[in-house]
Amino acid sequence: RPKVSASHLYRVRIGDTLQKISRKFGIPIKTIKARNNISGPGIRAGELLHLAR
Repeated sequence: RPKVSASHLYRVRIGDTLQKISRKFGIPIKTIKARNNISGPGIRAGELLHLAR
């Protein structure tokens, strides 16, 4: 798995989902949503997500 630093940013790509990103980085979906103020079910290509463990 790719390592994630405290300030790691990830740019969402076409075809990415929260579930795929969660699995790729080993971070729970609810954590990704909370750190990025995501209230809905989806994300859009081009968005920058803050990922941290």
